[in-house]
Amino acid sequence: TPARFGILVGVCSALYYLHSQEPAIVHGDLKPGNVVLEATRLTPKVIDFGLSRRQVPGADKLGGTLRWMAPEVLADNSGLVACSADMFSFGRLAFFVVTGRSPLQGLSNDELKNPDRPGVVLDLDWPDSESEMPLQSVCQSLCFRCTVRVPSARPCSDEVLAELGSWSEELEQLGHPTDQACFHQFPKWELFKSMRPSEAASQLPPQLTF
Repeated sequence: TPARFGILVGVCSALYYLHSQEPAIVHGDLKPGNVVLEATRLTPKVIDFGLSRRQVPGADKLGGTLRWMAPEVLADNSGLVACSADMFSFGRLAFFVVTGRSPLQGLSNDELKNPDRPGVVLDLDWPDSESEMPLQSVCQSLCFRCTVRVPSARPCSDEVLAELGSWSEELEQLGHPTDQACFHQFPKWELFKSMRPSEAASQLPPQLTF
């Protein structure tokens, strides 16, 4: 469980770095296949920027992989370039990391496209028991907010990082101490995790190594 927690922190840190650029960079195809792990510490590295886009007027439309794509990208393929599309994909990725299940597994590509209800977000199939997955209760709430239909209602990467800080405390209470080294890139992390998301964003460094 601490390893899975560290993976989420690392991937979200990468998104924060991309989204904080001027103009913002949208990865455009966040999925397990585009996250590799170092063999020793399982430090995640986000790779494959072939579909990445700068968030500027006139940018080429977004693409992606069906199971991980935001509904606004999938619905009419207009592919509006926005960081919120990455956050939707992060929500699906977090579901995969915590449960070990691919989101919407068992559905065909045609069913994933859902042509009869364009823009509708299909519910994720969460396990019934949380006994073996201490992160599930908190992750379920985060995934829901990251994958809401309205892009502007999704949390930003800095807000998610702030929320992940509270997860470390909950895991420790459940007897799963986390490796605080995964937060080494954040100055004054103890202060950071106690802040409101808007305050925490101002404390994050301009560049993160991932």
